[in-house]
Parts: sequence; structure tokens; C-alpha cells
Amino acid sequence: MKNHTLYFTEDISNPLDEGVKKVAYSIIPLLPPQTAVITMTKLLDIKPLKNMDSIIIHQATNRFMFKIWLWTKLFWQGITRLIYAPSASATLGSIVKLMVMIVWFRPNSIILILCQPKKTGRLHRFLLSRVRNLTILSLSHIVSEQYGGMHVKSVVPDIDFAKYKPITSEGKRQLRAKYNVDDNKTVILHVGHLTENRNLYILIPLVREDRHIIVVSSQSTPFENVNHDKIKRDLIEAGVHVIDEYIENIEEIYQLSDVYVFPVTNPMGCIGVPLSILEALACGIRVVTTDFNNIDKIGDMFHGLSVTPVTNFSVKIDEFVADCRDNAPIGFQINESDPRFMKNNIL
Repeated sequence: MKNHTLYFTEDISNPLDEGVKKVAYSIIPLLPPQTAVITMTKLLDIKPLKNMDSIIIHQATNRFMFKIWLWTKLFWQGITRLIYAPSASATLGSIVKLMVMIVWFRPNSIILILCQPKKTGRLHRFLLSRVRNLTILSLSHIVSEQYGGMHVKSVVPDIDFAKYKPITSEGKRQLRAKYNVDDNKTVILHVGHLTENRNLYILIPLVREDRHIIVVSSQSTPFENVNHDKIKRDLIEAGVHVIDEYIENIEEIYQLSDVYVFPVTNPMGCIGVPLSILEALACGIRVVTTDFNNIDKIGDMFHGLSVTPVTNFSVKIDEFVADCRDNAPIGFQINESDPRFMKNNIL
């Protein structure tokens, strides 16, 4: 039998503007050649990758991602490594699905990737505690506390440093002209879903004549939140610029901004380590954030990150603007070999 890696993930469809999907998709370039990927995403909806020719992607049409002929074929090929990235959390359903995969494929090692915490019961913990050679890669410190005694590693998601990068002052002026943003104002940005758990009403007190506040709404999931339209309307009426459409080159919105704000406090409001924070920092943008998911614990990895209560956001923004006026972008000075990055924990 040959040694093969098998990667299960539910959704890696375009548009890739939502944290869980981005993390799941970002795993694929890290996989060895001839890895089999099973997903419920239609193959035509998957953004091409540089190593796509060496990765074999299969579409499954049911919640268990089960196809008898495919699973049988992979079993006889020999699966030694199983990687599973469920949608956000370790629900009982995702754990049962993992157990079925383990029984069928009998891998030597298993990696479970968890983007968000989930309230767990004894059955969750009991099932996972019975899995041998299991490593849980978690973006949330809460998961580490939930599964005490198991092999849990806190990790930071990877981002595309070739895409998210600082630009010159002239480049910033050109982008502001492109998007019709006043070059004389401080541009404050937030990227994410228009939902209650994003705490977006905190942005309204930040509105001032010398500021241009932009919110870019994610388009990856249906608007199941009944208050989506109300939140959008209230923000616009308060003077916030809401972009409620998919932007292919979202890095340009980061690059034309001065400060990125992250007001989320609800642990289920975002993945454990928000990609938007990392993307903003990579573009040379200062970040003002709550201590979401104890993000201050990884503050040593980043320059330009300020953790502060939402009541202090406006003051901190003014401090940042005064400090970096006429200065070059700070960039994202970090060692990509840092063991906390996801890519350094997959294989």
C-alpha cells in the first residue's frame, strides 16, 4: 500500500471572503502531491491553485461526504494521514463524521482543525479522547481549555503575503481616487458580516467630519440574519460607508485605509484569530481591537496591534494617526517560520 493524505472540508467555494472558508482553502497549498481532497463544493466553484494539478479534488453531495466507490478506492490506496476541517466548530455531528472516517480509513495520524469554540458536552470530549494520534489545531484558546489533556495546539491562520502588503503613499492616494475616498480624511475600516455579534454599532460613535469609516460586508453566506438590512441602514444613516458587495481585490481597501478596527467581543462573532486583523497588519495598517479571544496573547507576533476597550477606540485611533502621519507603512514584520502559523503544523 502507498502512503496518502486525505483532506476533508465542507466548503471552499468562491467567494473566499469569510474566515472559515479562507482557512479551509488555505490548507490545500500545504498538502503533499497526490493528496485527495473531499469537499461538498462544486468543482467549478473552487478558485484555482498553483498546485491544483497535483491535488485530487472530489465533490461529495451529502453531509457525510460519503461515496462508496470513492471511499473504497481511497481505503485500498492506503490513507496514513487524515486532515479534517469542519465548518467552524466541533459540533457533535462533525465529531461523529470524524469517527466514521477514522473507522473506515484507519489512518496513522489525524489532524482536526477548529476555527471557533463550541459549547461541548461530555460526549464530545469522550469521543475525541478515544481517538489515538489526534492533534487538534485550534484558532481559539477556549478550545484548548475545553479539551484539556488532549493534544491541542493553538495556531494562527496563514495569509497571502504576496497579496496583502504595504504600498507607497502615492499608491494609497491612487487607490483613494479609484474608490472615491477623500484623501484628506482618516480612513477607518472594518471587514465582516453585518450581524449582531460583530458589535458594529460601536462604529457609530467613531463618525466625525475628519473621518471616513468603511464597512465591507462579507458575501459568502446567505443573509440568514434577519437584522442584516437594519444594521446596514442604521450604519449608513449614521454616516458609515457600507460596501455590501464582493470585492475581488479586497487588499486595496485595506491599503487605502489608515486604521483597521475590530470591535467584536462575542467569541462566535469570528474565527479565533481574525483573518481581517492579520490582513490589515500585512498591508501596513494599524489595528485597534478588543481583546477578542485573548488576541493579546499573540501580540508579540505583530507590529501595530493595539488591544483596548471599545470605549477607548476613538482616542487610540487619534494616537495612531498622529504617530504615523507622514511615516512609511509599518508592514508586517514577522518570521513566517513562527511555529504558531498553521502551515508549520499541518504536515
